[in-house]
Amino acid sequence: MDPILIVKDLSKKYNDFHLRNINFELKKGSITGFIGENGAGKSTAIQSILNIIDYDSGEILFNGESFQKNRNDLKKRIGYMGDNNKFYDDVKLKVILNFVKDTYAEYWDDEFSKYLINNLFKLNLDKKIKELSKGMRAKFFLTLAMSHNPDLLILDEPTSGLDPVVRSHLLEVLSDIANKKGTTIFFSSHITEDIEKIAQKIIYIDNGSILLDEEKNKISNRFKKISIDRINSQQIKRIKEIGILIQDHIVVDQELLKKHNINNVSLENVVLDEILLLLKK
Repeated sequence: MDPILIVKDLSKKYNDFHLRNINFELKKGSITGFIGENGAGKSTAIQSILNIIDYDSGEILFNGESFQKNRNDLKKRIGYMGDNNKFYDDVKLKVILNFVKDTYAEYWDDEFSKYLINNLFKLNLDKKIKELSKGMRAKFFLTLAMSHNPDLLILDEPTSGLDPVVRSHLLEVLSDIANKKGTTIFFSSHITEDIEKIAQKIIYIDNGSILLDEEKNKISNRFKKISIDRINSQQIKRIKEIGILIQDHIVVDQELLKKHNINNVSLENVVLDEILLLLKK
């Protein structure tokens, strides 16, 4: 199956930051977590992909077509929720909804939109933006992003600042949409727990460069940790050179263990946070 989105050598340079020739692909119907600390380049990459900001070089293909050449047509098949979802605080939700509905008229799914509003998120359209909690704002913006049944849903920190209950609910909704509608979801976050919950693939960006781009199940098989209580001092020294010591364990890439002929050690599973610390090293 052809990828729905291909990003080739995407670069964007600011005075104090450089997005360096990033490359990745998204499979149709997949959920990909785009993870990194605040300031790592997640939003810059997403806004470059969507042409919200101009990028310096690279190529973006959406459904096999150049995004730059057919930006207006292709953009209607993408749903987006992020920092650029800004509306006047005194405007009622129903006014904003009708405006977005008119914009995506040929693709708008009234039945699905009403289901999201009335059944799933229980939104009061007579309320104004300023009257909504963070959680209800997130649900409303997600409704706007999903109501035209996009092929690709791009979310920039959708769960940031939300309480755990609301976060969990939104993640369940995203997982359900991907499974039932075949929507491709690409969401950025610095919350590793959210990524681990629903993503099938993880892309890790740090200081403008991609350090990891792999299926989640392969990541869990590739990276392990070794308790220092179960190895001798010589082994500890050798393994620390290729891994990272976190409390009483050394986190390591199994490929490097093989490369350095380190065998017969007891391996344990690691969490994503520990893997990211190793990659950042």
